[in-house]
Amino acid sequence: QLEIDNPDMDVRRDAAGKLYVAGIPVPDSKSKDNRGTDWLLSQREIVIRHGTLRWNDEQRGAPELPLSEINLELRNHWHNHQFAVHATPPAAMAAPIDFRADFNHPVFADSIADATLWNGQLYLDLGQTDLAVWSAYIAFPKSFAIERGHGALRAWLDFDRAKVANLTADISLAETAMRFNDLPVLELDKVSGRIGVKEEIDKTGIDGTPTLGAHGHSIALTNFSFVTNDGMALPPTSIAETFEPAVGEDPAKTTVSATLLDLQTMATFASRLPFSPQWRQILADYDPRGQLHDFTASWQGSYPAVSAYQVKGDFAGLSLKGQAAKQARPRIGKLPAQAAVPFIPGFDNLTGHVEMNERGGDIALDSNNLQIELPGVFTEAMVPLQKLAMQANWSFQDKNKMLFSLASMDLARDGLGASASGTYLVTNTPGAKASGFADFSAHIDHFEMNKIEQYLPADAEEHFRDWITHALLGGTLRDATIKLKGDIKDFPFHTNPGEKSKGEFTAEGRIVGGVLNYDSHPSPRDPKKPMWPWLEDIQGTIKMDRTRLEITAEHAKTHNAVVAEAKAVIDEVASPKGILTVDATINAPMPDYLAYIQDSPVQQMIGGFTDEAHAAGPARLSLKLSMPLSHMVDSKVSGKLQFQGDDIALFAGLPPLNSSSGALEFSERGFNINNVHSTFLGGPATISGGGPGDTAAIRGEGTLTAEGVRKFALENGFGTLAQHMSGSTRYTVAVNVRKKHTDVIVDSNLNGMGLDLPAPLHKEAGESLATRFEMLGLNSADANLQREEVKIALGTAINARYEREKSPERNAPWRLARGTIGVFAPTAPPPKGVLLNLSLRSLNVDAWNDLITAMAKDKAPANVNPGGGGLADLFNPDTFAIRASEMTVFNHKIENVVLNASRQNDIWQAKVGSAQAAGNFSYSPQGKGLLTAKLDSLSIPKSDASDVADLLEGKNVMQELPALDIEVQNFDLLDKHLGKLVLKASNGRKDGANVWSIDDLEMDNP
Repeated sequence: QLEIDNPDMDVRRDAAGKLYVAGIPVPDSKSKDNRGTDWLLSQREIVIRHGTLRWNDEQRGAPELPLSEINLELRNHWHNHQFAVHATPPAAMAAPIDFRADFNHPVFADSIADATLWNGQLYLDLGQTDLAVWSAYIAFPKSFAIERGHGALRAWLDFDRAKVANLTADISLAETAMRFNDLPVLELDKVSGRIGVKEEIDKTGIDGTPTLGAHGHSIALTNFSFVTNDGMALPPTSIAETFEPAVGEDPAKTTVSATLLDLQTMATFASRLPFSPQWRQILADYDPRGQLHDFTASWQGSYPAVSAYQVKGDFAGLSLKGQAAKQARPRIGKLPAQAAVPFIPGFDNLTGHVEMNERGGDIALDSNNLQIELPGVFTEAMVPLQKLAMQANWSFQDKNKMLFSLASMDLARDGLGASASGTYLVTNTPGAKASGFADFSAHIDHFEMNKIEQYLPADAEEHFRDWITHALLGGTLRDATIKLKGDIKDFPFHTNPGEKSKGEFTAEGRIVGGVLNYDSHPSPRDPKKPMWPWLEDIQGTIKMDRTRLEITAEHAKTHNAVVAEAKAVIDEVASPKGILTVDATINAPMPDYLAYIQDSPVQQMIGGFTDEAHAAGPARLSLKLSMPLSHMVDSKVSGKLQFQGDDIALFAGLPPLNSSSGALEFSERGFNINNVHSTFLGGPATISGGGPGDTAAIRGEGTLTAEGVRKFALENGFGTLAQHMSGSTRYTVAVNVRKKHTDVIVDSNLNGMGLDLPAPLHKEAGESLATRFEMLGLNSADANLQREEVKIALGTAINARYEREKSPERNAPWRLARGTIGVFAPTAPPPKGVLLNLSLRSLNVDAWNDLITAMAKDKAPANVNPGGGGLADLFNPDTFAIRASEMTVFNHKIENVVLNASRQNDIWQAKVGSAQAAGNFSYSPQGKGLLTAKLDSLSIPKSDASDVADLLEGKNVMQELPALDIEVQNFDLLDKHLGKLVLKASNGRKDGANVWSIDDLEMDNP
């Protein structure tokens, strides 16, 4: 035993690496003279107490390192040696150091001092140390450098023949910065836990440099955690990895296990940790995130060419990149064997349990708010799910076949709740289209049909995709079942007539509140509206049988009309030649049909001749559509509107067709009306015709009655005129549709109808009078204005022409722009208003004034346009140009009359020229009437002497004369010239009797 107290030593290493103790050189490991070291290791025990040492390393150029309170104990027992030293470095470097060693050498070693033969363990305990300071004195491996850090370190190092075999370290460090190889600096605010590294020794080398797994290794982190300088944290993690290199034909083996591992954090630091190329490839391929619990994975071979593998464990919030399926491959020469690997879809936030190996596996999922990547399956590769619960397993049948069994699956997605089960025998052939026999059943609890685009197969035929995406606009599919059985390469199992079925694909469910849009194109008349009115509020079923899609509506609505039944079918959804056929039957009031026609292509098919129509009563529409999905403009249409006693007014202001029966048939080529029977103006009528929508012709004939005319006239503001009609007469009607115009022509000879009207309109019932009524569309230079011309002809004597205009909106009222009524006179229209241009031998103004005054009192219909344009306005002129050889006014005859008059608000203004009078006058019928005249001349001949006597005696004043306000410059009475006359007279009552009072009478006879 050797004991030394309070020694004080200088230990130095020169620039050449020569070691000196107290100036005495120490033989190195290359020296053959190891007698000193052999002697030292042969002593039973050496003890040093309270020593002091100063270390100078000229080779590293480090500052002097003083150590105090050195206590050393060396014990040697034959081939076993134990060494312990306690020393105190400067306080800035570390707390007191505890360093120990326990090693053996071969029993019959030539030299005990030959370190290449030693096997043992080193122990080091550094408390509150500054790691960066120690880097000046300790030669860390070239692959590792510490830039800063402080804390506590306790380490055990096993060595074998001068090479590190095993390292275990407990660390608790702060503000650490370290670098591995040429990787970026790893900066940690805190790091703690246990690190264990074990390495298989290469017996051919003795330099002690770690090979970091080249010859086999294991790495373990226990309760390892850290916090980075930017706040990212790794929770306490326990993970172990073991690697065994390939030996001969035996492949390399890798095993990883973890009780808890946060993959996201580990992957984030992969670029700064000394991972092997294999691990870097795995991280790059899978890009893992999430947590693993009680997880173990092992494989044989070098990734990605693994020959066997085994995975087991729980995962939460797991995210991985998708991986293509790989088929099994045997070893071929130097090419290693490869195990079969199933297709792994990419996913995000998956939770569950998995057990799998190269022969198959089981998986259980119970995940919320996840995403699964299914490239090539749907249009959007990433499929979000609100919930997924699944139990499934798979097994490899041979090198390229896998049987996937889905025991159960429940999923929820935006607008979808479904469950499924079944099997799928997959055949994976590199470069070939996926194939395999599937046998699945699914149940859909609910599905929002306007989300259909998200669920269409990626390779769905483009025109079908476009149609169904815009066709199913609303509603919910409920309680649906789906069956799929067959080889998916044949999906959707189209089978030609006479062929054996290739497979089964059926789907059937209930539609609640569905909305179907036949054609996604907008209406050419209004881009904001669809081409066809939607089929809405569908209550029915949807069926899919292979390539045949059928939607049946047991109840629905379209444009507020109730649909009794409807069916939409596509026989070949997978063909670019697929055709949509629609059959619908609609029962609704006629106003709903008219609105439907206006907002559908039917309006154009029938030439728009119902644009102004109004109707009442029930009807039934049968509609058939045949629409090529790839070319909707070639659609075929067939429809039949069955009238059921309806009242139909085709044109604004014209009489309606009452109690109509028959049908209107239409197609994309035009329309046809065949023997529609109605009542028109009190008599029976028959209508037939049709043709292309832009050149159609309709013909009608029938009998109208005076009573029917009176009823219509009373409702439309000219009842007084109709009161003078009697009897009935035949007529014919022609309706011609020409492009954007519709012409209506009515002809009758009025035979059988009497007209009790003043001349020249008086007609006995037995007389004939050729009569024509025309409504003719006119071209308009203004796109925002529609124009038409109305013509009326009674014989050759009376002709009327009118121009009306309106805005193009449906139901916009017509406005009477101008017109002329010509009686034996031209009909050139005035700039505005209605002109009566009359040239007669004799005209009884008193008779016509009574009629016109009575007509003015007719009550206008409630729905008439305030701006005018109704039929009543056609018979109510406001200006007059009259020429008559004889005119009767107030029972007085006037000869050779030329009269121009106008009427406004029942006030007449006129200028007259005649043999008896010339000048201006006005007349107001209000009250008892007032006649005001400013005449150049007035002559009362002797033939009117009796009338003058009656006037002076006050006879018949109340009945025959209005109040007077007359001024005449040249007045002749009974052939006597009296000069200027001023006369003011009024009707009234005096002493209970009617009197006519002359209020002012002036005569000026020069």
